[in-house]
Amino acid sequence: MKKLYEETKDEKYLDFTLENFGSWEEIKLTEIYNNLIIIEEFPLLEVPFYHAQIKDKKPLVANNSDFIWPGYREIIGSGERVGSEKELDEKAEIFNLPRKDYSPYLQSRALKNYEKTSGFGLGWERLLQGILDMPFIWSASQFPRVDNTLKP
Repeated sequence: MKKLYEETKDEKYLDFTLENFGSWEEIKLTEIYNNLIIIEEFPLLEVPFYHAQIKDKKPLVANNSDFIWPGYREIIGSGERVGSEKELDEKAEIFNLPRKDYSPYLQSRALKNYEKTSGFGLGWERLLQGILDMPFIWSASQFPRVDNTLKP
């Protein structure tokens, strides 16, 4: 957000929120740095509830990161998962999630041998789009989401 403010002088980037951070900002940052970038430490309460918090950081941030392909958007999203049942239950309550929907997460944290985990997701269509330098993501998709196609 600081770099976007320095480059654009747009005061909306002084607010630490994802409300002002989207596709344009991801692409703009790759243009500024002229490289693949990794964006870290998103606002804790603006990412999925299962992301762990980086302790002793203000403002509250998640221990996660997105890898942004130059000129495109996020190709990998990753993050550490909440480790304790208590912390996960508190986060689910903050996010107002129905207990039945997140009970498997809670049950997994209650297991005797549960170890803290991390995870990532690769957007293979975006990766393929970048590798092949395709202008549109639907060119790299088996089932592109456009108005005149069937939904899988």
